[in-house]
Order: sequence, then C-alpha cells, then structure tokens
Amino acid sequence: MTARECPVDKAEITRCRTAWLPAAAALLLFFFPLLPQVSWGQGKTDRIPIQKPSAQPAPKPQVPAPPAPQVPSVPGVSVDFELEMKKLESLLSLNDKNAEAYYNRGWLYEYKGDMPRAVQDYSKAIELDKKMKDAYYNRALALARMKKFEEALKDLSEAVKMEPASTDAICNRGSIHFQMGKLDLALADYEAGLKINPNDPDLRYNRALVFLAQGNKAAAGEDLKRAAQMFHDKTRKEFPELAPQVPAHLKKAALDCRVGEFLSHMSQETQQKVRLFEESRAKVDKAFEDLEKNARQILGDKVQRQKNTLAIPIEGTDPRWTEIFGPQWPEMVRQNPKEPRFFYLAQEFNWKEECRILQRFQACLENPAYCQETALPNSALQMRRSSGSWELADGKTPQEWKQAQVLGEGMVEITQWVSKFLAENKGKLAQEEMALAMAKGYTERLMNLTSKVKALK
Repeated sequence: MTARECPVDKAEITRCRTAWLPAAAALLLFFFPLLPQVSWGQGKTDRIPIQKPSAQPAPKPQVPAPPAPQVPSVPGVSVDFELEMKKLESLLSLNDKNAEAYYNRGWLYEYKGDMPRAVQDYSKAIELDKKMKDAYYNRALALARMKKFEEALKDLSEAVKMEPASTDAICNRGSIHFQMGKLDLALADYEAGLKINPNDPDLRYNRALVFLAQGNKAAAGEDLKRAAQMFHDKTRKEFPELAPQVPAHLKKAALDCRVGEFLSHMSQETQQKVRLFEESRAKVDKAFEDLEKNARQILGDKVQRQKNTLAIPIEGTDPRWTEIFGPQWPEMVRQNPKEPRFFYLAQEFNWKEECRILQRFQACLENPAYCQETALPNSALQMRRSSGSWELADGKTPQEWKQAQVLGEGMVEITQWVSKFLAENKGKLAQEEMALAMAKGYTERLMNLTSKVKALK
C-alpha cells in the first residue's frame, strides 16, 4: 500500500507529505526513566481509534497525453481543485478507459469532501483494473466516512488480500470494527498489524483503546507506555502522565550538531546512510589532522588552521601563482606588497542544514506544539510524521547520497596526497617551489573530483 502513515483527528482524514552534510558515529541507546503507573477516570473509553490516510494518486497514463496530475498533499497547502480537475477531464476525454485517471479524480473528490463521487470514480477505476489495490483502499475509507461500514470492510479485506503486509489497511479495518462495536474483531486486526510492525504506535494506541473498552487497564497501560516511549502524539496529548522525559543530553547534541545521537529516531535505512556518511566524515577529519601535523613539521608553525581549512604561508611573488589564482593575482600582490599571503586547503565535509533540523526535532520531542513537517533545502534529514510519531527522515535521493560518499572518499585521497607530497619533497625543493607544486596538484585533483561527483547526477 502506498499510503502515508499519519493519524486522523476524529473521523477526518489528513494526509502527510511523502518526506546535507553530515557528529558522533556511535549509536547511543536512550534509557527513559520509569513511567508512572497508569490510572484513568471513568468514561475515558470514548476516544476514537486512529485511522490511516488515503493512498495518494500515482498516475500512470495509458495514452500519449499530458500525465494525470499528482495532487500535492503538503499540509497547509491548498490543492487547486478546478485546475487539477480540468487536467483530468481533458485526459479522460482522450481515453475514457484510463483507470489511473478515474482513480486520481476520485482522490480529488475525496479531497474536496464529495464522498459519493469519490466512490463512483474509485469504482470505475476498479472496474477497469481489478488489481488496483489503492482504489479498493481509498474507496473503503470514503465508504467508512459515509458510514457504509460493511461495504468498507469488504474493500479493506480485498486490499489486505492483495497486500497481506499492509498495516494501513489492517489498522483501518480494525478501526471500523471498533466503531461498529465489534471489539474482538478490532483486537484481532490490531494484533495482526502489530505482528507485522510491532513498532507502529498508532496500532499500539488503538489496541489500548480496545483493552480500555474491555476493562483491561493493565494491558492498555502497557500499549500506551510503548506508544508514549515512541513519542506518539495522541498518547502524549491524551495521557500526558505517560509522556517520557526527553534525554537531557539531546539538547546539547542538537546544538552541537551530533547527528549520531539521534539515530534511534530514524528508520533503519536512514540510519545506515547516516552511519556511512559519518564513517566518511571521520576519515576526512583524520586525514586532515594528519596533514596539519605533517605540514607544521615540514613548513613550520606559520601554518594556520581554522576548523577544516589549512592556511599554507607563501610569498606569492612567483608569476606561476597566476596559474592558480588567476590573472588578477599580480596586481593584488603589487597593491599589498607587505600583506601576508597563504594558499588555503579546505576540506568541508560536515552536516550543515541538518543542524537546524536537529534543533527543531529536539524541541518537538519536548513539546508537540513545536512539531511541524520540514522541507529545508539541501538538508539530508527532514522532520516527518510516521504512524503518529515524529522521525528524522531521509531528505536526499540515492544519487545524492552516492555523491556524498564519492566526495568523502575523494577528499581523503586528496588530503593524503598533499601530506605525502610534502613529506617526499622535504629538503628537495625550496619551500616556495614546493608550495607551488603542491597547490597545482591539489587544485587539479580537486577539479577532477568535482567533475566526478557532478557526473553522478
């Protein structure tokens, strides 16, 4: 199922967005303090279970015409209903057998709140393509909003049959059973979903509601504790006594941009990408530290370093420096004859925009009021809502992660080459001659690396 995982507030369906350069590589385990005993007053069993949202359109036009629009689903951004509808009407006028176009139009009607028309178009899509599981899934949610629960259950069961691991469909089927008062069936669905994904806090929360309705407070408490430990929004808001304390060290980790300390708030796939970047970053830092040590031994204490930039002192009067700095260099030297001059070696390979994301995320963990999805440009990490909880999600394409890996490996090679060059030519070349040759080789290698990285796009 291609549905996004986010809760709905009561019966209203909401949608989530389908959500560089990287501090400590070790994964730290977070130890939460003991949670207090759960206690509820009477009459708290009327909470409505969480449902999963509709699948978004995934158009695959079957005629050589402009593609059916993929309707935006960014929270807070309105869909231009009339414009998108005109595009779909145009597409259907060319081919009235286009199941994807009917599916997309059904999504638009559902977005607009016109459930009967949404059901009609989803039904047409299914008529044309009996295997379109997203159409069954979305039609089920539209039918449920129309209180046609029996029909909705049939569609969800069909969706589960097509994709047995779809926890979204299983969760929604359980929620319908719950609303129909069929608690045993609801419990069976939630438990089936948790067997597939034990870390889905929405399912934990929903099963807790069934346990509460059955009077089993002990079992409900265990599920709510687990959901709270995963920072599940509804659990934190409705049962604040269960909300875990955010580890104190995370605030400083966010300020210091130590991404590695947030690994437990990422998916396994994102964790792996972050770890690989951290390994590359550590190698770059180690190579640069070795270069600084060697450069000071060979060129003297006038070598300066600020973060990952090394300043090599030069005279700069040799006309060959023009090949490095450009034709304006001689005039700059003439105008400032006594000014110290340097050739700079810079190896910036660190997290940048991600530091801001970490600070936002840490604030979100402390207070749900600060939680908001992000789309910060150039950031490898973004804040996303998944199954009612917030996580640090992957913000880059596989190609961009590959570029980062190649860039890191290339930086290590170049830095090691500079260090080796200085060691091999110590005493063989005058210092200025050695600086010139080093600068030329460094620049050429850096340009080659840049071209190699760009070629990966």
